[in-house]
Amino acid sequence: MPIEEQVVVVYAGTQGYLDKVGIPDVRRYEKELLDFMRLRYKDLLKNIAEKKELNQEITATLKTALQDFTEKFK
Repeated sequence: MPIEEQVVVVYAGTQGYLDKVGIPDVRRYEKELLDFMRLRYKDLLKNIAEKKELNQEITATLKTALQDFTEKFK
């Protein structure tokens, strides 16, 4: 898994976005999240890969993406 995708998954897990996801659904959440990110936030993934840091702009966009995805995840 590319480092930028690892960053997204680890950030989601450590910042509480998975708190309401049942254990049996975690793998599906991860897969669907990465599909969502590749489709709708490919520029964000590219920025994470290029800058190799979570600056304020990247973090704000990442939070928006995770909130959007997590609210719709069922």
